[in-house]
Amino acid sequence: MFNRLQEAGAKLSSCLEPVRRAFDRLDVLGHQMSGSGSCYFGVCRDARHAGRVAAVLKARRVGRVFRAVSLVPGQQVTALASVQG
Repeated sequence: MFNRLQEAGAKLSSCLEPVRRAFDRLDVLGHQMSGSGSCYFGVCRDARHAGRVAAVLKARRVGRVFRAVSLVPGQQVTALASVQG
């Protein structure tokens, strides 16, 4: 996964780096900043995994954390951390 704006966003907002580091320490399939940086997301194996990832992120207080679930059976789900700042 690649977001051309992530490096520039990290330079403009110190909020992104702690979130990126938190996702780095988690067992997710991939993670990155969305679009222009309204949130940061990680791709999980399944709904249970996303729930565990979201719980860890909430405990680490890296931002507002949500769990999004795919409506398509068998698709991966995502744990989202909203970064503001």
